Amino acid sequence: MLYNIAIGILCIGLIGCVWYIFRLKKSTNKREAKTMKKHQLEIAAAEEDFRSSYHDQENEWLEKTAELEQYYLRDIQTLNQHIGKLNKNITDLQRYSRNAGEIITHQILEQLKSELVREGIISDDDMFILPNLYIPFEENGNLKTRQIDHLILLPTGIYVVETKYWQGKIVHGLTEENAGSFSFIADMMTSRNRSSRKKHTLVFVPDQEYDERKIIIKSYGDPIQQVMTTAYTLRDYIYEQFGRTNFITPIVYFGYSSDKGSDGVIDLSDNQNVPRLIGETQIRQYFRDQLNGEQKKYSQAILWETKEALENINYLHKEGVY
Repeated sequence: MLYNIAIGILCIGLIGCVWYIFRLKKSTNKREAKTMKKHQLEIAAAEEDFRSSYHDQENEWLEKTAELEQYYLRDIQTLNQHIGKLNKNITDLQRYSRNAGEIITHQILEQLKSELVREGIISDDDMFILPNLYIPFEENGNLKTRQIDHLILLPTGIYVVETKYWQGKIVHGLTEENAGSFSFIADMMTSRNRSSRKKHTLVFVPDQEYDERKIIIKSYGDPIQQVMTTAYTLRDYIYEQFGRTNFITPIVYFGYSSDKGSDGVIDLSDNQNVPRLIGETQIRQYFRDQLNGEQKKYSQAILWETKEALENINYLHKEGVY
């Protein structure tokens, strides 16, 4: 009897243990599931925070990048503006350096006119000095212009002056035929397809910037041909405007200072039709000789008419009318 009771108690205890273990396991699973869910929520929240933070940083980075790009573009624009101004200054300086000699020539001619008027050789309306003129002409159906450094209108003629203010030793009219021992210089500047009689004007300048022992040789073509072409253009224009055929005297003027004078130019050209004047003394004397030795061809009325027509066409050119 006691045995059965003991067996019953043990069975009841065993069932209780099984039930307790089942409840404990179920409770543990709930806690684990709850903990797992909590962890998952924490992980999801952390991921969301990370994504949000990353997105904010990305937006901030993009904003900073856009801002930096704007700064960069502004800096580039400012730099380009400075470069443009510098290039304009360089161009203006180059233009001034080219025209500085023309300004000096104009002053010389104006001083000469004042002297001639004061001496009673001419009146004020007998001499007009027109600087920096542009003469229109048509070429292959296109309208172009040709620039004149100085145009001098006198009763004795119409004179086109091509001014060259070159620093250094000038060799004018160099060809392979007249170069002698230095013919290789002309040969180097003349292609094989061109005539050996092609004329060159060379300027020999010491390299003062880097090494004065070195000589820089610059080639400027043939100013005689240049001024002759200008004279032909002006002659044709005057004929078209007035129906007059005028002989235009072309002149090449090397504007050397008085301390160098003719010693600065070696003239090898055999051209007898285009005067080459060197220095202030020669250009002054040339026009005095013209007034003293040549017959008068033009009245004051014709000189004035020509002056007005040329100044008017240059006014239109400078205003961009054509």
